[in-house]
Order: sequence, then structure tokens, then C-alpha cells
Amino acid sequence: MKRSSINPVILLLPILVACGGPADELAGGGDINGGNGTPIGGDPNNPGGGGPGGTDPNDPEVITQSCAEAQRVYVGFGGTKLVDDRLMEVQNADRGRVKNFKVFSDDMTRSFGGKAPALLGSSAQTFGAAPARWYEEPKSGAVVLYQAFRIALQGCTDYTKDDAKFANNPDATSAATVCTEFENKFWSRTPTPEEVNACVKGAVEGSAKLTADNGTTSDTPARQRWAYACASVLTSANFLTY
Repeated sequence: MKRSSINPVILLLPILVACGGPADELAGGGDINGGNGTPIGGDPNNPGGGGPGGTDPNDPEVITQSCAEAQRVYVGFGGTKLVDDRLMEVQNADRGRVKNFKVFSDDMTRSFGGKAPALLGSSAQTFGAAPARWYEEPKSGAVVLYQAFRIALQGCTDYTKDDAKFANNPDATSAATVCTEFENKFWSRTPTPEEVNACVKGAVEGSAKLTADNGTTSDTPARQRWAYACASVLTSANFLTY
């Protein structure tokens, strides 16, 4: 568990470390020499010394070396740098992180035009929402995914109940159009053909029949089929993670 709090007793002294080039550049302040005359990652004329043709620029040690000159350092009492134990990761490696409940709740509400599903307000504990002034990295699991689907299906059932385009059963053509709309709206990006096809298959084939507890099957009502397709998009990794 990660904890974040402010201790008023500790005096933090910010020290801006000088670096060459524009301050908004990550690697060596934008200067290929890293601001100190030495090429980032080593000397390109020395095959074993890194640099272009040497060390991979995404290597964590190289990132540490090149970013160190551009970062702001905070020193507490005793001369201890508060970033000394910060782990350096490969750029773009930290992806697919589960959204915390606040972000999930805001995105779900946005998806339905500002109208939050009723289940959303009582689901904070299920999603492990951290208390104020604390932080805990969210984790997914069967219970979280099941509750997310319940919330999404509740919102999608309301979303599809009045629109005429959801009155008829989905087919390959109509599902492709609506699935593209769902994914574009809920994910805030254009979906790939593979992502659209997965939604279409679920709408056309996966939700055609309902199975009762006694094992009997029946045709799924058209609007409910569209609601299932909608909920599947809202509980995909594209929506639940960054």
C-alpha cells in the first residue's frame, strides 16, 4: 500500500539542478550532450561506451543518467534526498493500470451523458476506494469485474431503452455501426477493426439466447442484447485501465 501525506514539520528545500537545452525535454534537457559535454548514454565513438550504436536509450540506467540532470531534487533534514529510493522504469512500460474508483466513476458517468447508474454510488468499497489523503494502487479481480459489469449493464439498459435504433435485433451491419459508436464514445478513441469485430460477435451471436436457472432457453429481447453489447465495451480493459 502506498501512502501519501503531508508532514508540516519537515522543511523541503527545492534545488533545481542545472541542465542544458529546453527545460521541457526529458533526456538531458534536449541537449544531445546531456548539458555537460558528454553524449547521453556514453561516447558514440566508443562502441562499448553506450550512446548511439551503444547502450539502448530505454535502458533504465541510461534513463537515470540522462534524467538526473533535468529533475528537481528535494532535500529534507539531514541532507537526505527524498528521491533517492525512487525506482527508474523503462519509458512507456507503466501502462494498463487499473483506474481508481474516482476515475472509473467519473468516466462511467460521462459515458451516460452525466447520469450515473444507481449502483455506482454504493460500490466504492467493492473497488477498494482509498480514504482521503491516502493512496492505494487499485487491483482488479473477479468481484471488481462482476460489479463493474453490473454497473455498466444497469446504465446500458437505461441508455438503450428509448432509442429506436435499439428496437430491432442486432445484425452484422447494424452492430458494426453501433459498436463503433460505443467504443469511440466510451474509450474516447477510434477502435481498431478487430475491436469492432469482437463487439459485433458478442452482439450478434453471444447474446442471442437467454438461459434460465432451470436450463430452459429463450430469445433475448433486442434492447437487452444491445445493452449487453454496450456493457461488454464498458467492462473491457480499454475502459477499465489507463
